[in-house]
Amino acid sequence: MNAVPQTINFNEADVASMGRRKVLKNGWYEGIVQAKATTKLAKTGSLMMYVPISVLDAEGEPTKYKTDYRIILPVANPEHEGHTAPNTGGFCHSYLNAVNADQFPRFPKREGTEFVLPDGTVMTNEEASEFRTQLNTKIVKEMVSRWNDPDSFEDDTLFFQVQRNDKDYPEIVRVSGEAPDGEEVICEDFVA
Repeated sequence: MNAVPQTINFNEADVASMGRRKVLKNGWYEGIVQAKATTKLAKTGSLMMYVPISVLDAEGEPTKYKTDYRIILPVANPEHEGHTAPNTGGFCHSYLNAVNADQFPRFPKREGTEFVLPDGTVMTNEEASEFRTQLNTKIVKEMVSRWNDPDSFEDDTLFFQVQRNDKDYPEIVRVSGEAPDGEEVICEDFVA
């Protein structure tokens, strides 16, 4: 039988835990998107998406710990007079490369007078320029498509780095398709 208690007891530990924020500590995590992204407008009029990422444990199972990755589309908002496209294509590219590197590879790096892709493919300056243009077009199309279908983020998996910002709030500062060499991925004791 469920009854309303006549007296309620609490102690100092209960009170102390009420004021303690449970936030992810600085470090690298593996995560999965388990819900659709939330779309909204930034104060500047830019189109923004909050992608909810659940932290995975050592067995690869989602935990109760979650954080959001904010993505601002690199396009002008046609509904906001005077708005210009923000320079956020690199953040979009990083996310897409982390979740699907085959479709969204890294840009070629300059090595002397040539440009080299991560797979070793060598390109001329003109070829690299064309490659960048085609990839940037593909990135924008994919992000606009995901804006129109926020459910499309579900089941994306990636690694991400959390750092505290100047307001002592944890935020994702880097994303990757794999854990960086030499970095430990936090799989337990997630909160600081």
